[in-house]
Amino acid sequence: MESSDSVSTSIAQAISNAQSSLSVPSEAVKHLETAEKLLLNGNHDLLDNFLDEMLAFTKCELTLILYVIDFIERACKKEPETVKKTVPVLSDLLSTENTSNVKVTKRVITVVANIYPYILKWAVGKGLDSDAAGAWEAFSFLKGRILQFIENDNEGVRTIIIKFMEQIVLAQSVKTTESESGRGDIISLSDIPKDHRFISCRKVQADANNNLKSLIDQTALSHISAQNLVSCVNVLCTIARQRPDYMGKVIEALEGLHANLPPTLGTSQVKSVRKELKLHILRILRLPSSVPFHPRLTVLLSDLGASQSEINRAIPANIAELKRKGKRTGDSSEPSTKKYKGDEEDDEYGVQTVRQKTEAEEQRRRAVDITADFIFSKLDSKSALNMVLTSLPKTPDRIPQHFLANYTPASVAGSEAQRRQIALLLAHQATEAGVGPGVQQIDNEKISKNEKPAIKEESILASVSQMKIGTLKESKPMVAQKTKLQFDLIQTTVAQKLTKEETMELFKMAFSRVMNAERRAVQGGTASLHNSILVRLASRYQINDDVFEKLMIDFIVQEHKIRTDLALLWLAELYAQYQGFSYCFNFKTDDGSSTPQVRLERYNRIMVGLLNEFVTNKLHREAIFHKILLEVPLVTPAAINFLKRACLDETFGAFSMTTLRELILTRGRQRHEMLDVLFELSFYEKPAHLRHSCIDMVREFCELPYLKTDIRNHLVDQLELLKLPNPPDFLSQDETLSVWDESTYRSALHLYIAVLSTDASLLLPLARIYAESSKDFKMVVQNSIDSAVRSIGIHNQEILKFVEECPHGAEPLVAKVVNLLTERDTVTKDLVVRLKALQEERNADVRTMIPVLNGLEKSDIIRILPQFVLKSVNQRTVRNVFKKILLGRHIDTGEPILSGVELVYEYHLIMPSTSNEVETQIENLKDLIEYLPKEAIANAVEKIIDIRPIPVLFYSTLIAVIDKYPSLDSFLSNVLQKLISKELWKESEDTKYAFFRALSHLKLVAYTPILSCFSTDEFMEYIEFHKAQGTKNETLRSLKEHLPTLSTHQQKSISSLMMDMIKGRDDRKEIDKEEREKDRERDKEREERRQREREREKEKSKKDVRRDSRKLSAE
Repeated sequence: MESSDSVSTSIAQAISNAQSSLSVPSEAVKHLETAEKLLLNGNHDLLDNFLDEMLAFTKCELTLILYVIDFIERACKKEPETVKKTVPVLSDLLSTENTSNVKVTKRVITVVANIYPYILKWAVGKGLDSDAAGAWEAFSFLKGRILQFIENDNEGVRTIIIKFMEQIVLAQSVKTTESESGRGDIISLSDIPKDHRFISCRKVQADANNNLKSLIDQTALSHISAQNLVSCVNVLCTIARQRPDYMGKVIEALEGLHANLPPTLGTSQVKSVRKELKLHILRILRLPSSVPFHPRLTVLLSDLGASQSEINRAIPANIAELKRKGKRTGDSSEPSTKKYKGDEEDDEYGVQTVRQKTEAEEQRRRAVDITADFIFSKLDSKSALNMVLTSLPKTPDRIPQHFLANYTPASVAGSEAQRRQIALLLAHQATEAGVGPGVQQIDNEKISKNEKPAIKEESILASVSQMKIGTLKESKPMVAQKTKLQFDLIQTTVAQKLTKEETMELFKMAFSRVMNAERRAVQGGTASLHNSILVRLASRYQINDDVFEKLMIDFIVQEHKIRTDLALLWLAELYAQYQGFSYCFNFKTDDGSSTPQVRLERYNRIMVGLLNEFVTNKLHREAIFHKILLEVPLVTPAAINFLKRACLDETFGAFSMTTLRELILTRGRQRHEMLDVLFELSFYEKPAHLRHSCIDMVREFCELPYLKTDIRNHLVDQLELLKLPNPPDFLSQDETLSVWDESTYRSALHLYIAVLSTDASLLLPLARIYAESSKDFKMVVQNSIDSAVRSIGIHNQEILKFVEECPHGAEPLVAKVVNLLTERDTVTKDLVVRLKALQEERNADVRTMIPVLNGLEKSDIIRILPQFVLKSVNQRTVRNVFKKILLGRHIDTGEPILSGVELVYEYHLIMPSTSNEVETQIENLKDLIEYLPKEAIANAVEKIIDIRPIPVLFYSTLIAVIDKYPSLDSFLSNVLQKLISKELWKESEDTKYAFFRALSHLKLVAYTPILSCFSTDEFMEYIEFHKAQGTKNETLRSLKEHLPTLSTHQQKSISSLMMDMIKGRDDRKEIDKEEREKDRERDKEREERRQREREREKEKSKKDVRRDSRKLSAE
């Protein structure tokens, strides 16, 4: 398995490759697919870290946008929590400026429809997560926006919306035991707890009912297309199969659709819709839940042309058993949609609204049933005949085509089932019109209900007798108290003097006896006194005795869970002796005293002994270990080392990290030492949770005012370590590092970068170290700060200070930071001013200005444009500069920074000084033309012709234009004629050869101007150029082939010498005097035309000068 860092590096490299190949979308997609494979197969952290970079490609080409939308679907299915970041992106893609692109709109709606049940299931499982509540609210808002597209003009969009509504109904309705398997199995209303914090069961169910009603209403539209109608039928029948509670409504809708097909459908479309209805109803007929509706379904199938054998095959074999079961369950229970009751914590308005809707639907259904029974009882042959005779006067003379297309003869005409169906259809229409016995009966019931007198509720007072229960108190027998023996150990006299060894042995025996009396002391309620005696015996008579200290430590460790107070009391006594508040007799000195250093060493020795036993016996997870560290008066450096070791434990290190956190918060005097431990732990890669815990802890401390300064100082001090020639020892967990490399730089920087997102003032110290550090360090910083800088925001005042006080040598870091900040936010005017000042004052790298190009004035862009175009170090950024200038809008005016025509014009005014710069300028010209439409290029070419002298680059422009837009051949041919007639190509030798090279590349485009506009001498110069290039014969052959395409007039304008050379008649030594005279006349006429053209141009220039002077004087 690859390590997490190597996978992260691979993902970052793939994304970087995709960004660099944006000009070829297919290549960028391949790189993104590589990154996606690593992200979705890796852990959650990788996906969360690189999600922003993947989503950033929604600002690129259409191919990349569509790919990223599909990636969002796969990411949300893999990790639904990513919806917190993806919902804003999907909403942005549905904005007004993107809805014009139907592909994007369709893809977004499809993705939202596919991930909807997964997101709902995730939100249900996050009942106590406020972030999940916000994400669900945003996702619900996006769902509402999408549902508004049901009225969209695009038929395909409406079809996708219908599919989306199916997902909503299935996910927000109750799944029963009779539900068919399908997409509705992911989640249903049954899976949502009634007491969910931010998802209301009633509202969710009401939303499903509303969407179902909207689908049914779609089938009743007269202008609905055949495609959308078939989609509605498919969706409704799917809902009926997977949610049997809705089957009655769906069947009712299908009956209405069959009786009233839209009049806009053609004959073939009507057949197609009926075929779909027939297939879906046959499939519904096979379900056990459709048994109560079999009579209606049978009639409907007969009307749709289904044979009786087809119907019989679709009916389940155990139909009798299913009918009996339906009768047993149908009478005693209601549909699950009625039985399901939401939580009682819903708002009153919502509850009342749902109840009112339920009551209204129930009343309407009763009215339809009553009216249908009435019509059925009256519907006999005579009444049917009367209705036919009554409607005959309104019948047209000819049968309408729409009737012929929709009409299907009834296969079971006159049967009871058919009469019931007709009665039901008529009852629906009568109820909608507000007439019929059913409507009248419901109205009468409402009136009688309102006229009933109010019944007063009587309060019933129930007296409850109180029972007195006597409590018996057991009397404790009196116990005779034992008399306490009082004695004084110090004043006790002995018969004879003991040796030192005997004294110590007796003392040890007494000490052991007292320790063994612990159980009796606890039983007698004197545990605290027992602990005091033990502590005094162990600490006040010997300043340095390993025997008693070892006995005491072993005694505490043996039953550590009940001897925590003893350990704390012992350490408190030792600290009191160290401070001089208590006393320990030292036999080695005359006065019995000892130095503070000795007393401190004893305190440290006992504490380290206890902690060492706990760590050695793997008891550092026990409460006593953490209580000692938290409650002792002083935590020594050696004890801190044991805490550090405990933090590195794979399993229980989290407990020790909590202890370290409490020590930092509560021990102000030792905070610096504790923070040193925290920052050292942050360098370690194992255990896996350790680094994340350190980051979370430091971020938490940064929010506390009394800790923020300390944390910041430690971070800056840690950053200073990077200036050392060799890495510090504590940077590595296992071995000593000798040199800095990329991994050590990352280890030393990751905590700093993590806090940078919450404290932008850390940018300036980072810039100072950046300016003085190695190339490897600079590369690591450039690759590590992306997410942190994006979190800061462009409006943070520390950003302005960072740019304004940027150290010398840190300008690339400024460019990187500003570029990251301007990816999604518009650059501010203050930032533009400071960056401009930085670039001008220090003559800094011009690439720092790329992020703020849309904030610069036109003159500023023209001033720095040559530095981008001509300098070789800036060539990677030229395409990005062109793109920003052409597509960007000025932050103040909202207008384009430079139009395409202006940019091409100013580009030609750039004057290179070396041959390398000339070649670089020509190469960049091709990239510029790639971004321009042909109209802009044509306008720019016409404008450049007016430049005097005309730039040599212009002829390379003609070559690039014909390569990009071959359809501009006629326009370029006219341009060449102007160049030849005005003799603009004769201004210098460089111009002449550049012009000849352009003619050679333009070929057919240039042949007509060459033959019709060149004089004999000019033509000879052109041929001599090709002769030097070794292409003379090929050129003459191409000109000869082109001759027949010229008009007669154009052919006559060609001199005889040129014609002979083109046709290969060089052997003719002499030319007729008459032909020579004609050649001179042609050249003379050509020269006169050119002279007149030059005079007109001079006159035009004078007029322009006079117009400009008048305009200036007026101003």
